[in-house]
Amino acid sequence: MKIKLLTTIAAFALAAGSAGAVEAAVFSADEHSATERTSGHWGQGRRGARGAGMLGLAAGGPDEDLQRADFVEFLGAEFDFRDRNGDGVLNADDASPAQQARMERMRNSPRAQAWRERRGGDASGPREITRDAFIENGLSMFDRVDANGDGVVTAEERRAAAEAMRERMRERRGDGERRGRGYRRGG
Repeated sequence: MKIKLLTTIAAFALAAGSAGAVEAAVFSADEHSATERTSGHWGQGRRGARGAGMLGLAAGGPDEDLQRADFVEFLGAEFDFRDRNGDGVLNADDASPAQQARMERMRNSPRAQAWRERRGGDASGPREITRDAFIENGLSMFDRVDANGDGVVTAEERRAAAEAMRERMRERRGDGERRGRGYRRGG
């Protein structure tokens, strides 16, 4: 479940063009997030949140609506939880040793190296993300999902956004052709 949630967060962050948010999403993989520790549906076998993503978790369940102000509060609590050293930014120092090792493996993978080469060889390492940027990234996701712009993300809007994302992923994969772990584009 944690991997699925982190994948969802990373996908939304990539859609927003924020590599720092992707790295920040990795930081909480080893422990339960603030939402998991405080939300009632996590104590019930975690079934209620399965596939709900960050917005569903903030809403308190897959069928609940989420107000913008409540999401800002959720994002603040989530940032505070992830900022393990309390320095006001999310960076590699906030990751556990296991998470740091995983990030290092990912950073040194052939796929990551190829990506850096395509982008001009940027090997600056992990970025930092401030509390304001973390909340801003989350709110941009909220605003994209809030189809009617009323300041409330409904369960229907979340499901529609998730389906749209799945459809974009299917299109990128070529409607299911050549799927699998070993698949690489162009080869």
